Amino acid sequence: MVTALMDWMTASGCKRVSLSSSSEGEPLYASLGFTYDDPRMSWRAR
Repeated sequence: MVTALMDWMTASGCKRVSLSSSSEGEPLYASLGFTYDDPRMSWRAR
């Protein structure tokens, strides 16, 4: 579901996503390309 949302956002012109995650969720988002930018995680479209 997260990858489908990221694909939709990219196709819609979104260039960056910033989110707050629990410590339990951080490995999932890191595996999807999010990086930790204290205090949030962020992802940039390629």
